[in-house]
Amino acid sequence: MARKRKRNGRGQVVLPKDAIKRVNLGQSFAEYDNVLRQPGMFVKTPAMESALTPSVSRCFFVGRRGTGKTALTLFLEKKVKNAALI
Repeated sequence: MARKRKRNGRGQVVLPKDAIKRVNLGQSFAEYDNVLRQPGMFVKTPAMESALTPSVSRCFFVGRRGTGKTALTLFLEKKVKNAALI
C-alpha cells in the first residue's frame, strides 16, 4: 500500500522536518564518492558508449570540472578488463 502524502492548505506536499538531512547526493569529488561503487549508478552517455565500443582502442576524457570524467573512468575500470588509468 502506498502512503498517503501530507498536503498543506494550498495542495502542496509537506515533507518531514528532517527530510533534507536524509537526502544523500554523494560527495563533491568522484574519487571519494562511495555511491559510485554501487551497480546501476551510471547513466549511459555518448562518451560512455564510445568508450565501450570494442573498435575504439583508446579514449581520452577531456572536459570541465564536474562533467563526469573521473566517474566515467571508475566505471570503465570495473567494466573493461584491459582498461588502464594513466
